[in-house]
Amino acid sequence: MKPTFLFLTLSMFAFMGFSQEEYPVKWKQSSEAIDELTYSVQFEAQIDEPYHIYPQGANSGGMGMPTRFLFDENPNLIIIGSTEEKGVEESKSKPKSYYKKKVKFTQVVKLKEHTETTFKATVRFMACTKQMCLLPASKEFKIILGQ
Repeated sequence: MKPTFLFLTLSMFAFMGFSQEEYPVKWKQSSEAIDELTYSVQFEAQIDEPYHIYPQGANSGGMGMPTRFLFDENPNLIIIGSTEEKGVEESKSKPKSYYKKKVKFTQVVKLKEHTETTFKATVRFMACTKQMCLLPASKEFKIILGQ
């Protein structure tokens, strides 16, 4: 009885592992110095078809949730302005626009002192098609500035 139960349980987990596909949004990060203590940090999303993600300012009604960035507090960092986004917004049905294929988010930060500093960020987003949305996902970033 126990070996049969163990076999069925392990088989179920193996089947679940093979049946799950990779999330259709891949992220990469980069940063560049704008000034001696000021940096532009970019977060770029590559979105597989037929999926899309919503802009930060999308209204929360209907399907999907807006993309949202959260920045960890750091005593040596000042967040300057809001996170800007650049991509081709598509809006076939007017209530919401969305990004397909690719979008880049940019945040400007300034160091208070010239010392190596870790900038930690988390993006929360949801990939959707016209028919359905996947569960929300998060991606954490860790960027070393001031090197």
